[in-house]
Amino acid sequence: MTRWWRLTRRDTGPEQVACRDEQGRRTQIEVHATGGGRVTLRLPTGELYELDPLEGVGRLRAVLRAKALESSATEGMAEHS
Repeated sequence: MTRWWRLTRRDTGPEQVACRDEQGRRTQIEVHATGGGRVTLRLPTGELYELDPLEGVGRLRAVLRAKALESSATEGMAEHS
């Protein structure tokens, strides 16, 4: 059974991603769907960055994943030293 409501769901507004600034204070990055597969990131400073569907979004995802794995590997190596 196809659930058509999932296929036609519209963006309900920005998503919030929790993070910390350089001083360790909690803050959030807003992620907006801007149409055409594009995504806009709004930083706490108010700066906006638009990512196109493949190069921007896909590459950002790949880099974030790689750096998270790299960070985990570095922690594991430090524990065994």
